[in-house]
Amino acid sequence: MIKEGDYVIFKKTDTMKIFPVKLNKPFMIDRFKTKLDNLVNKPFGYKYEIKDQQLHLVQNTLSDDMNKVAIFDKDNRNLVDKSANQKLSHDEIEKLKQLEDISGTEIIDRLIENSASFSQKTEYSQEKYIKKKKEKYLAVFEILKPTIRTLSEYYILGNHKRKVLNMRMDTLAQILTYSNVAAYRNVVVLESCKGLILASVVERVAGFGNVINLSPNGSHISTKEILDYMNFPPEYTQNLYNFPLERSDKLDEYIEELNKKLAIATDDTFRDKQTKKLELAHKVNEIFKTKKVDCLIIASKFRPSPILEKLIDSMAPNRNFVIYSLIQEPLIECHSFLKRTQKAIHIELSDSWLREYQVLPERTHPKNNMDCCGGYLLTGITVTNE
Repeated sequence: MIKEGDYVIFKKTDTMKIFPVKLNKPFMIDRFKTKLDNLVNKPFGYKYEIKDQQLHLVQNTLSDDMNKVAIFDKDNRNLVDKSANQKLSHDEIEKLKQLEDISGTEIIDRLIENSASFSQKTEYSQEKYIKKKKEKYLAVFEILKPTIRTLSEYYILGNHKRKVLNMRMDTLAQILTYSNVAAYRNVVVLESCKGLILASVVERVAGFGNVINLSPNGSHISTKEILDYMNFPPEYTQNLYNFPLERSDKLDEYIEELNKKLAIATDDTFRDKQTKKLELAHKVNEIFKTKKVDCLIIASKFRPSPILEKLIDSMAPNRNFVIYSLIQEPLIECHSFLKRTQKAIHIELSDSWLREYQVLPERTHPKNNMDCCGGYLLTGITVTNE
């Protein structure tokens, strides 16, 4: 059930928006103003229409025509796409939109009635015409639960690909599989994907194990966005630790520095803050020094080879690591290092390619628009010479 404060996804065809559920607060959604009060204590997955600045539940039914094979008794060869086909002028349509007592469905009906070419179109063309008008004139949205899959789709569909390093869902699935993330494991993550990978790891570990998020200065801001969207319960994030990347190979010096600051601290707030940092440093130091790291994932804008060289010695033997990059050259450096030092086996450098298909009766074909590259992965298993 949707609770106040939860994040929800509004989906309309290929458009997705994310909003927090706050009572008595209006939001602008696709040019429509509405409040989200009616979503509280309602389940995800239903469709709502915006009317009078409120969300109203609509019947969520599938069209019977979707599974029907049409008989082609006409075609579009003689149709000419021109403005004269629509008898209603632009000004008349705008006036209809301003009327408060007319719904979007009635506007679509009038557009169909005044279309000179609608009756001459094929059944599929009519369906596409109606679908296009619904997108424009109907404020109907599907309310989705934020999951790793829906959030991945949200970033790829919108103009947010660079925020997640163009990482598709299939690539993310491979990262989680190759790294062997599961409960009761110690996972180290370094990513620049707004928290997409980190949230995926937190979901799999589910509070049973430790997740160490390496970031500049130990800041959690870069990964906070998607972690908030996922609406995780507190027990999922209780073992998530944000640790400074630049201190990961100088833990003894860092602990000594924290002890000195703690010794001269006079302010209680500052003392509590330094104490928490010191406890975290000791915990990370214990995991790294005793080689208890089970999984390592790197998907960062930083050059990965120096980071891999520092962290791989903290991993136990027979453990999995995955490095993601948009280009293959940084991964080639890592591949050469691993081969030269013989610190890993089953080292593979690969790229993934995915194409979606529309599957409908008499209309099965690949999607026209797709990404040419889903990035590159370097995977392997650690070994030891000891």
